[in-house]
Amino acid sequence: MKTSEPYPKIKCMAAGFLSAASLFISFDTKDPYESHIGDPLRRGLFKVFEYTTDAFSGRAFVITVLAIAFFFIFSEVFGEKRRLGAVSHEGRLAAFFSVMYVGGRAFRQADSLKVLVSPLFNLLKAFIIFFGFYYLFKLFIRLVVYLMNNSDKVFVIKTDRFLRIRSFYHKHPFWSVFLVIYGLWIPHLILRYPAALGSDDWNQLQFYFGQLPYSSWQPIFHTWLIGSFTNMGITLFNSANAGLFIFRVVESASMALVLAFTLYEMYKWKTALWFRLFTMVLYCFTPYFTGNAAWVIKDYPHMIGYIIWTICIIEVVTLKDLKFGFKKNFWLFVAWNYGAVLMILCRKNGLYIYVAVSFILAIIWLIRLVGKNREKFSFYILAALVLPLAISGMVEHAITVRYNVVPGPIREAFCLPFQQTARYVKEHYEELTDEELEVLQATFDWRYFPTSYDPICADDIKSLYLDEDTSNLVPYFKLWIRQFFKHPMSYIEATWNQNYFIFMPDYDNVVYNQDCYEGRTVATDEFQEWINIHVPKAMQGFPIMVSSMYRMLNQLPFIAIMNNLAIYVYVVFILRRLMQDNKFHAGRLALLPIWLSLAFVLMSPLIDTQPRYGWAVIYILPTIVALYMNMILRRKGTAE
Repeated sequence: MKTSEPYPKIKCMAAGFLSAASLFISFDTKDPYESHIGDPLRRGLFKVFEYTTDAFSGRAFVITVLAIAFFFIFSEVFGEKRRLGAVSHEGRLAAFFSVMYVGGRAFRQADSLKVLVSPLFNLLKAFIIFFGFYYLFKLFIRLVVYLMNNSDKVFVIKTDRFLRIRSFYHKHPFWSVFLVIYGLWIPHLILRYPAALGSDDWNQLQFYFGQLPYSSWQPIFHTWLIGSFTNMGITLFNSANAGLFIFRVVESASMALVLAFTLYEMYKWKTALWFRLFTMVLYCFTPYFTGNAAWVIKDYPHMIGYIIWTICIIEVVTLKDLKFGFKKNFWLFVAWNYGAVLMILCRKNGLYIYVAVSFILAIIWLIRLVGKNREKFSFYILAALVLPLAISGMVEHAITVRYNVVPGPIREAFCLPFQQTARYVKEHYEELTDEELEVLQATFDWRYFPTSYDPICADDIKSLYLDEDTSNLVPYFKLWIRQFFKHPMSYIEATWNQNYFIFMPDYDNVVYNQDCYEGRTVATDEFQEWINIHVPKAMQGFPIMVSSMYRMLNQLPFIAIMNNLAIYVYVVFILRRLMQDNKFHAGRLALLPIWLSLAFVLMSPLIDTQPRYGWAVIYILPTIVALYMNMILRRKGTAE
């Protein structure tokens, strides 16, 4: 493993200053007052002095203190002592993170990378921010690498004072954890009674009860699921509230069971106690988990299936040495199918993710069938790969026939290219040829592109797509490719601008639907009155109070970090590099569900105010990290 040379003290001092300054500098550079200086050189120096004054105004003392602190930290980590080990290509990784962060700061300021050079003084600011965060990211990488590679040595926790708890935990390593997780979630479910809803959920209820045509615009199985529970509440208790609450109780209990099983896997792997406790705190207290437990949204059951399926991938691909032991372990076979089917049925991208991973696994299987050490053909492997597709297809067909489901708009699948085209048209309208205009007119109500284009959300642009004739997509995508080669930066900026949030550790992108009233404006007044989903008078005030608590927690140190998608994305990249260094190739396969989830974040309508698109990263990553730690411990010979 290649590592960088130790930093001399002068470099540590410079890194300390840049890192401290980068935390306070912004690209909001105001023009100085009119100086009436005629000489260009003297006027230029005057502007530089004024820009610098504005950049550091009132921050000199804090930056000095932080610079000194960072100097001592960097001296310990990067200096001659070098107390923390490195990972290969850590400099490139830190530079990548820093580039993404600087770009994110630019987009946050002006929705464009042009702010980096306008005014020209911002280039100096970009330099400071880039190198300042470069060293901070290197420090973060070193800390993560140290924790992962030395999990058995750091944070050693003595349990002598908790003998009864330890004894109960060892006797019931699964159920004890489940009871704690779910016990701490129950108050959140009660205080947000009957459930938190969104506009998608209200539309699905209208689909199910016939207020609107039953459409595949939303996953039809999930529509049937929440509609059936709601209908059960109306039938048995004359209350839609009761049906929704029962649905939340069942669904959140299912998630608690799944998360408890991830901790049970860590227990079996002899994962360090500190990391198990950290994961337990994550599940029990951070708003990403407690706040989502009360939300009726298609992503939640999708994520339950996603986690189950990922655990199966770990078992089959990694711990079973790619031998797929389905016949020997029937329950693994059942869990694979259940998780995959639930994942596919509850979100449309679940199907594509499953097919992509299964295709890779099928190739590995075929190589083993024809390789030197040929394995026997296994019907169980073929059945495991095919059955989820067959089962989910039959379920959707049955619902489609029963409720006369109509096809949903296909525009949802093309959010990213539509956004890129809209930005291209907005920035390069004068260059459009008559042929290009003809294609655009046949595909979109494109006249509204300049006013409808929102750099962080594709919803307005995709609504301009003309669904009547899908044959227009072929000439459109030919045009899309040609325009990319004309102005690739328009496409890059459109993609980056919409998704920069996933690399911003200082951006609060956590949103909670407060109660059942969220999103109800999409429902007619008649439907709202008939279904009567409401917060009881005795419960009024509790949902807003709890949601306020979530927002407060997300501003607190440490909790905010654990509740930030960017931190998890950084760890994924670091973990991938560590697995490469340690030749843990099977572990890299286990990361596929996370990589594919991130790919779909890029193709989704937005990630700002909709962090649910990135849930897979946060919900799955702790288990993958524990898997890597287990591999390191086994190689050290300290794990059973």
